[in-house]
Amino acid sequence: MVRKDLLCARKIELIHQFQKGTVVADITKCTQNTGFLVALLDRPDIWWVDGISGSSGEPQFLAGIKGVTSSFGITPIGRPLINSNSYAVVAGNVSGSTMSPVPGSFAVYRLMLKEYPGWLPGVRMDRIADIPDAGLLKGITTVPGIPSSDLTVLIADSMNGTVYYVNLESGYQEVVIAGEETMAPLFWEGEPLEGVNSLYYESSTHMLYYTNSIKGLFARIPLDWATYHPVGEAEIIADAIGDDIVLDQQRLKAYLPGGSSNQMYEIGLQDGSVRVIAGGLEDPTVAGATCAFLDRDNDSLIIGTVGTQLATIANVRPEGGKIMRLDISDE
Repeated sequence: MVRKDLLCARKIELIHQFQKGTVVADITKCTQNTGFLVALLDRPDIWWVDGISGSSGEPQFLAGIKGVTSSFGITPIGRPLINSNSYAVVAGNVSGSTMSPVPGSFAVYRLMLKEYPGWLPGVRMDRIADIPDAGLLKGITTVPGIPSSDLTVLIADSMNGTVYYVNLESGYQEVVIAGEETMAPLFWEGEPLEGVNSLYYESSTHMLYYTNSIKGLFARIPLDWATYHPVGEAEIIADAIGDDIVLDQQRLKAYLPGGSSNQMYEIGLQDGSVRVIAGGLEDPTVAGATCAFLDRDNDSLIIGTVGTQLATIANVRPEGGKIMRLDISDE
């Protein structure tokens, strides 16, 4: 049985706030310096943000993706991952003010940062593979080690409730998970809502962790180490809304940005306990939290949000997306 504890107050600080209209889709650490790479949903851009709280350094535009309206996910690739200068990016089109996805418009790109003197690198963005049958590509996770050579990713197709395998060297792609009920979308008036949302592949156990936000669940499924097809049943760990997954094996916990719930959740991997560690339904602090990762010190979470502009919080003025740091050192 899932246990929901009371809110636990923690230190949280602002790293950067974007202008109104900017929506943060995903974030990852920059492997070459202390900054972060940020993928934006309101436009197909990748930005660099200084990772030092209160820094006077302004965010730097790195690259835009031609022919699409939005970027959805970013993850480091290459070997070794900690020194990689390459990232896989998912991008596609959305239409109208509702930002509805355009099926068939999605593709995977490779962002390469070339080291030059100084902190800001040169940039190259290449289109690697079109995914014509995808309805809405969102969560993306790197599959490290042989046989993937750290140039393989798994990508969630939220609209179809499936998972793609994509090799970034050859462009080869394959649906490796389909028909899994815990990943399937719900339907409204015959149209699919979003299903599987975020992914995280844990290489030591060959376990794929994932969320299905519309069904409010956090789950995992074992995969074959060579084919990435399921080799066992899916297990629901907890009932929780999550737009991204941060896995902390040392603490045996996962951290989920709660999207429209305006909260950050802590999940016990062994007992499925659920605890709110930041924010609240009427709290603007992490309003619309969409993404996060464990910072280099392993004692803080870096969180990206859409800001209050899309949140239904009374008496709060609309603000753009934010990058926050949340202390978890007491865990």
